[in-house]
Amino acid sequence: DHWAVRPICSTVPARIWQKYFLKRVYKERSSRASPEGGSGSFSAEAAFADEVIKYMPVKDDRVLPDDLVSLLIAGGHWETLDLHRGPPTRRMADRLEPAHREELKVYGTSGSLRRAPLQVGTKNRDGLPVQLGLDFFTVYCGHQVSRRKKATARLFNADGEPPRPAAKIQWDGRCGPQQGPQCAACRWLEDRLIA
Repeated sequence: DHWAVRPICSTVPARIWQKYFLKRVYKERSSRASPEGGSGSFSAEAAFADEVIKYMPVKDDRVLPDDLVSLLIAGGHWETLDLHRGPPTRRMADRLEPAHREELKVYGTSGSLRRAPLQVGTKNRDGLPVQLGLDFFTVYCGHQVSRRKKATARLFNADGEPPRPAAKIQWDGRCGPQQGPQCAACRWLEDRLIA
């Protein structure tokens, strides 16, 4: 019943993982079901409790951020990610199909990702043709999406060097076309690209 109550921000990860574990064990139970309708000695409720205690041992309706991080790290199944270094090397090619593994390239010491060249004719959600920006990762269409205004952006050098710190820029209101703010349609496409 407590999953029906609106969560506070720090309870969202615990709630999502616990719901995932519940769905996973019920799916496993249905795959183990016999033709007579039984599932043998498999108990979905017990399997769910085991998963929660092992991977997400918190009450999802009252965990605080510091407590959540401390408990998860102490359990030994989670680790802290350094956003400046990026994911650990052992995780760089997780779950990518063999054909796409070569598309994921790391360059420089910053750990910034470089996207494989886009296929000719790639379009964003609004059907506009797109290209990669100077960082070789961000997708832009060059379409006018706003009026001119000051904006905050992480700018890249022309040779693909790591970004300078975020700065206020005079934005022309266009999505890219090389760097700066991005439109929602290009961000939507970028979130769906594999590498």
